Amino acid sequence: MKQDARKLDHKALEEMRIRVVKQVHSGVSPEDIIRFLGLSRATVYNWLANYREGGWDALKAKKIPGRPQSLSEQQKSQVFHWINGRDPRQYKFVSSLWTRKIIAKLIHRKFKIKMSVTTVGRLLAEIGMTPQKPIRRAYQRDPVAIDKWQKEKFPIIHKRTGGPDAEFFPHSSKLDGDHQKKHSQRENHLVFVDEAGFMLNPLVRKTWAPRGCTPAIKSFDSHARISVIGAMTISPKRSHCGFYFHLLNDNANFSGYSIVEFIKIVARKIRSPMILLWDAIPIHRSKPVINYVKRQRRIIVEPFPPYAPELNPVDMVWGYVKYDRLPNYSPPNLAELRKHVKSEFRRLQKQPKLLEALFSRTGLSLD
Repeated sequence: MKQDARKLDHKALEEMRIRVVKQVHSGVSPEDIIRFLGLSRATVYNWLANYREGGWDALKAKKIPGRPQSLSEQQKSQVFHWINGRDPRQYKFVSSLWTRKIIAKLIHRKFKIKMSVTTVGRLLAEIGMTPQKPIRRAYQRDPVAIDKWQKEKFPIIHKRTGGPDAEFFPHSSKLDGDHQKKHSQRENHLVFVDEAGFMLNPLVRKTWAPRGCTPAIKSFDSHARISVIGAMTISPKRSHCGFYFHLLNDNANFSGYSIVEFIKIVARKIRSPMILLWDAIPIHRSKPVINYVKRQRRIIVEPFPPYAPELNPVDMVWGYVKYDRLPNYSPPNLAELRKHVKSEFRRLQKQPKLLEALFSRTGLSLD
């Protein structure tokens, strides 16, 4: 029966190594030693190879490595605090993404404790961390201003949708009593607007393929695109969500005039006063848009804080359609792409609960 040398006493194992090598030097066959001692061939021949490379010192007992150093609960909490919502570059690392190797270096720097990447992986799982694909955020964004808009500004905007027109309209003082009474009986809507583009070049996710064989998706003209504008309308009194969209001609870009035409369509559909919420990009501040809004007594505009697309539920719509409904989709032409994009938007129009779920992802509240 073979014996496991790993279970031998540390000193006894050293003596056995030296004795085996001396026996081989005296002329005994390694195979005879293997049969007599019941050791594995790999073990004996490894000892002989170590001797040839390092001499007798290579056979001496080495200090048995202890268990990996562990962190206290307080230290684990600190590691979570370092990683959660922070960037490795804040700690003088070059990478902007957290890896187990970087975290191991940070732990060694802070606590003077060396940990393998495997141990760091177990630690991250223990403190509730999982590997995830990050979303992009602009350096110019101001988190404090965004948080303030979300917690302070939006509740004020929302409150104005349910009050009398005197609180809603910027020019309400010019309306006579009958008009004010008539408009105050209507529901005021929140209207979120955003633009996006859909291209023939697909948004690639994962697919199945044999190990070691990277699959390829054949795509057509990667520059061909369809520009789309969408509006999510919300009636706070009824908590009802609606969705409207318009697709431009192939490879066309939006202008101030095309933005105005879409807003006119939405205004005719809901037939109610509305607060228009969108990004403060140049096209939304173009002359045609400004002139149109100035002439409308039942439309006012509230811009989002800069670089905060996550506050706009229409941006969630784009992400849902692109990444959940049409990933890896590579149509042969724009006509086929247009057909599928329209189909997805029309499907979405019939699912107000799904629209509500997409709105909830923004963190904005209608309570």
